[in-house]
Amino acid sequence: MASDSVDTLQGEPWNITSSAFSEMLPDSPARVTFNEDTIRLEAPCNIYTTKIQLGAGTIVVFPFESMPKTCGPEAMEVEGALLRAFVRASGFSTTADGELLLNAPDGAEMVRARR
Repeated sequence: MASDSVDTLQGEPWNITSSAFSEMLPDSPARVTFNEDTIRLEAPCNIYTTKIQLGAGTIVVFPFESMPKTCGPEAMEVEGALLRAFVRASGFSTTADGELLLNAPDGAEMVRARR
């Protein structure tokens, strides 16, 4: 059953399967964990955290905080793309088959993830 409930986001991490601005690296997965007012993004090389505001089907992602280490150019490109995609997201939903979709204000898909 599709949902826009905040409760569906929280709990176990989501494995990111696609991002609007870059291909994901198959050998360096990325995951995101949602808590009540923060998210933790485990990108291919670094871990980022930030505050969020959640409502029924809505999300506001504040700028990420990190202590980034330098990685290879492919990993850094994916990380930059993920950060841009998350900050641009304004809405979310889960599909009937369990995928999480984060969308921009214009409806464009920013991030797709699965547990």
